[in-house]
Amino acid sequence: MGYELGISQENLELIRRSNALANAGRWDAAMELLAPDVEWVVAREHPEARTLVGHDAVSGYRRAWQDTLAGLRIEVERLLGRDEKVAAIGAVRGTGTGSGADVRVPLGIVYTVRDGLIVRAEEFLDPDEALAAVGEGE
Repeated sequence: MGYELGISQENLELIRRSNALANAGRWDAAMELLAPDVEWVVAREHPEARTLVGHDAVSGYRRAWQDTLAGLRIEVERLLGRDEKVAAIGAVRGTGTGSGADVRVPLGIVYTVRDGLIVRAEEFLDPDEALAAVGEGE
């Protein structure tokens, strides 16, 4: 996993911990790392693109993904960014529950961290757009 200077180690660790908890199926513990009024922006390419607000809305979105992809995991290849923004670049993986096909979708999520909690997450299906959102694009 590659890292960029300019991000606080605390913010990097928060995103790493959140991802590890989610991938271990410890969703309740991962949710504790999100602010109660967290905003989660679903990728604009998603048929149900919207901004979710709060734990209940984010949990419902996660459950919908789990219903679609068994063994849902977010594979983070790189974390980079500046200040309060951290881009996690990688892919979402799982097995299609209807098809049984192995699914891998490139993904970038830009997290905004304040006071030790994730206050916003914005999904990008084009990781280059996530990089640009944190000022790391080409």
